Amino acid sequence: MSSITHTAVLFRFMLFIVLIGASVAPAFAAPIVAQEGPGTGLFLPPSDSKQWTPPAPDDPVILRARPIAINWPVLEAEQNTPQESRLLLNLFEDLTLTAVLDRLEAGYEGGFIWQGHLEGVEMSEVLLAANQGILAGKIAWPGSVYTIRYSGSEHEIAQIDQVALGSGLEPIPVDSAPLTTAESETPADASAKASGYRPIVDLMVVYTADARSAAGGTTAMHNEIQMMVAEGNMAYANSDVNQRFQLVYMGEVAYTETNNASLDLGRLRTPDDGFLDEALTWRNTYHADTVSMITQTGGCGLGYVMTTVSSGFEDTAFNVGTRTCFIGNVGMPHEQGHNMGLNHDWYLNSNLNPFPFAHGYAYPAGQFRTIMAYNTLCTASGTSCTTLPYFSNPAIAYNGAPMGVASDGPINCVSGQTTPVDPTTCAADNRLALNMTAATVTQFRNGQITWTGAVSSDWQTAANWTIPLGRPGATTASARVPLNIDSVYIPASPAGGRFPSISGGSARAFHVTLASGARLQMSGGSLEVYGNWTEDAGAIFSGQGGSVIFKGALEQSISPASGSYFNDLVIGDGLSTQLISAGADLDVNGDLTIQSGAALLGGSFTQHVAGDFNDNGTSFSPETSTVILDGSGAQALKRLNTSAALLDETFEIGTGKDCCSTAYIPPGWVRYGAWYGGTWSIDLSHGGILVQWNNVTDGWMFSPAFYLKPDVNYSSAFDFRNGNYGAVKTYSLHIGRMQSSGAMTQLVSTGTGSSTTWATQNGAFSVAEAGYYYLGFRVQTTSGTSYALLDNVSLDAQADSLLFYNLEIAPGALVTQHNSLLAKNDLTVDSGGLLDVGSQDFGVDGRLSNHGLLRQQTGVSQEKPFLGTGSYGGLMVNPNGQNLGMTRVQILGSQDCTTNPGETVRRCFFITPEIDPSSASTLTFFFSASEIPDGQTCSAMEVYRSEGAAWSAALARDTSYGTQGRSCAAEPYSIRVSSVGGLSAFVLKSGGAPSGALATLFKAAPNHDAMVNPKSLTLFWNSTTLAEGYDYCYDMTDDGECDSWQSSAADPFVTLNNLEPGVTYYWQVRAHYSGETVVYADEGSWWSFTTEDVHEVFLPLLVK
Repeated sequence: MSSITHTAVLFRFMLFIVLIGASVAPAFAAPIVAQEGPGTGLFLPPSDSKQWTPPAPDDPVILRARPIAINWPVLEAEQNTPQESRLLLNLFEDLTLTAVLDRLEAGYEGGFIWQGHLEGVEMSEVLLAANQGILAGKIAWPGSVYTIRYSGSEHEIAQIDQVALGSGLEPIPVDSAPLTTAESETPADASAKASGYRPIVDLMVVYTADARSAAGGTTAMHNEIQMMVAEGNMAYANSDVNQRFQLVYMGEVAYTETNNASLDLGRLRTPDDGFLDEALTWRNTYHADTVSMITQTGGCGLGYVMTTVSSGFEDTAFNVGTRTCFIGNVGMPHEQGHNMGLNHDWYLNSNLNPFPFAHGYAYPAGQFRTIMAYNTLCTASGTSCTTLPYFSNPAIAYNGAPMGVASDGPINCVSGQTTPVDPTTCAADNRLALNMTAATVTQFRNGQITWTGAVSSDWQTAANWTIPLGRPGATTASARVPLNIDSVYIPASPAGGRFPSISGGSARAFHVTLASGARLQMSGGSLEVYGNWTEDAGAIFSGQGGSVIFKGALEQSISPASGSYFNDLVIGDGLSTQLISAGADLDVNGDLTIQSGAALLGGSFTQHVAGDFNDNGTSFSPETSTVILDGSGAQALKRLNTSAALLDETFEIGTGKDCCSTAYIPPGWVRYGAWYGGTWSIDLSHGGILVQWNNVTDGWMFSPAFYLKPDVNYSSAFDFRNGNYGAVKTYSLHIGRMQSSGAMTQLVSTGTGSSTTWATQNGAFSVAEAGYYYLGFRVQTTSGTSYALLDNVSLDAQADSLLFYNLEIAPGALVTQHNSLLAKNDLTVDSGGLLDVGSQDFGVDGRLSNHGLLRQQTGVSQEKPFLGTGSYGGLMVNPNGQNLGMTRVQILGSQDCTTNPGETVRRCFFITPEIDPSSASTLTFFFSASEIPDGQTCSAMEVYRSEGAAWSAALARDTSYGTQGRSCAAEPYSIRVSSVGGLSAFVLKSGGAPSGALATLFKAAPNHDAMVNPKSLTLFWNSTTLAEGYDYCYDMTDDGECDSWQSSAADPFVTLNNLEPGVTYYWQVRAHYSGETVVYADEGSWWSFTTEDVHEVFLPLLVK
């Protein structure tokens, strides 16, 4: 069990479509959207329709069909935008639908599975899978089913009569023998025992040569298999079923079909009979819990049904079915359901085992049936029922009707009869039955591989591992390096005390479980994890190097024990819609990177990060977590790809061309009204342009589609002018969901054109929901007659803030913010920590506590707030018409500002403009009550400026502000001073000027006589002196002298790399000011630190 795809499984781009909606007599009409504009739908005319062989006219299953080509750029756009998006599905001339993405999943060799639903249609689902230029799929809504298949040369869309497909055969009941002693003692996966894990059914699918040929080849066959698996998982998710399929292997068997499903099924399950024996070998190798075989002939489907829940059923956990039924009738989940103990609906089967309620549900009055139900009852009732992609579940309703009956409902219905007991009233809850049998089914094969350490500590040595392959009670121990379907278990006492170590290469695992006392060390390479990471208390993972990458298709969790740490931690594979939850505190000594499409849920835990925090998209969901940035040096907060130029259209296609022709309108642009492209002969300065003809009074031009998101700010601009004088025109920009005037629901900008001079129109906007949008340019004539000219259309995107709940900057962490930031609760900067927000915005919904250094730098030509948010306030700079250029503001919090402790407000302000002000500025300083020294009051507060060795007189307060320049009614308190001619260091104090000098320079970290890591070390010192620059020195000689001082510019820190291990260094720092004044830290005292001896520190971890 517990698995994921085997690395040998051959899959590339896979793409399916599954939508389900209206019944035979539909209660609603499926939305039909007229396609406006070429090239926007998923399907195109075929390159050569003569290669297509149409279905036989008398084929009862296919109602209509047409050959198609695939609009691959549309799918490439989907792959590049793995968040919510839309696809236009132009199935037939009279039928165009919109599919909305719910989930994107990586394929087995670089492809993807696109899963979603039909916009506005209840009970719909969409699955897409692409592989090597081949598309397979199924499109349906209640009452209608469409398939997409590859014929070997062309693709085809066909409408399917689901009822004509028929149903499978009645399953073969198996009364499993009870557990034997040996079976009951067979250990289950350690990972399966862990609470909260989703049950995983390891599924193997084999197929015949006839099925592969009919599918259009191996790639097409694999497409169809992955569609079936994805459809099963969507049905589980729809129905609130806990378990999920994990495809562990698929392959072609050497078997001649018999057109007899019962015979094929018996041969599939029987060992050593000369038929299909390779399938049983594969099953054991890939520890598949259940096995499906796909044929081209032989009946819709047949499987064994587990009537007694027992591991003894494992040797009959097989089913067979035809391609057409497995695709068109949700056939694989149906037959798999029998293997898991599910029965048909009561009218067809009144079996009471393994549970009386384990029945499908058919409801003629509502014209629907669930996956395990047949159409028989509906036919007997004079109607027909559509199959919904749901297992029976009384807690879910369709059109107001429950899709099942509670498990404690009647159980006395009789098959084939509607009286005296109505079969729609008897207990039917497949959901509950599946949740009850999952623990047994997922242990039909054991997927746990255990570390033995038999020969070494090398993870990549097969002899260090053992996995029991085969049926419970009759397994054979095998040695192999873990596959990504294997659940790794590391015990507390391996042979010779040798715990595993990963030093390079690529390692893989499904679940990773460390027992109490177990160790796992990683110094290089990568470890890909496709399941959950769990450590018992007392286990330790030492991530000294390398990357751990969580890239499973299903939900994952990370639950390390206290004391464990990762080096680089990567969340997601960069494509899939993945959900990874923190189940415990995380300690990341390197970078934490959340890939596009993936989400990390912080829970209520703490995430320690010593490197960069990289969030690619809206992928960190902080919940109530706390992120602590605790590196010893420079760290970055980044949201990757947050700004992008989505469009920069210069209409170059028309440059140098005669005006005007539709041939010079770029591909994807759609006109309504007489628009043309080319070069305007009267004005050659712009090259190619768009021209609206002079007889059009109201016309539109629509751009290609763009994927837009609600958490992104967009800006668009375009150039416009009239072609001649004498007319007044209105130029407006709109956005909408289709290339049509009626769909342009949002006005972005509008302007008036009345001259032949080029002008630029700008507009900013956001969207309410994610999806594809078009720009619509509308030109209306108010008076006169004139051509209208457009050029240089641009669209740019800027993403939203980095989002945290609690964020803490630890001592020694020097954090630079590269994107806007929002802390939903508190932000804390510890003593010795630095948060440099650069020119970005930042906000704190709760409390900002600054015990270290806050820094912001931005251009100042008008009033500008610095480092202010909520109750903190910060600083307001008003240059009063001056341009100060790039101005840096630093605020030291909860620290003494002078050499006399406690004499000033414990908030120190430093302002460094790029351009010295030629005249006075107005400054507003904010502070809190807790920062005011004893004996001082807000109402008597004054501002003093540092003037080298002395302090200025109290600066003139702006008496028009607050009460005599002070605002003391509520926090944050503030004081405003005006006519400030010089900007430097400022302190706040009541009761007279400070008596102490600006605080003496002193060293902060590492502490004197500290032991440090030799790989990277950052020296820190207090920066309250506002020096013009700093110099530092370090050497191995304790002589109080320095041979070579080096500059750190104005930064109060420097990072040292490549220090020698096991050596004591001595260091000092000095500050220099104008007038060549030099101040040494700690009055000239040299501090020491000793680098760790790598051999002494790390080697014992290998033998613990």
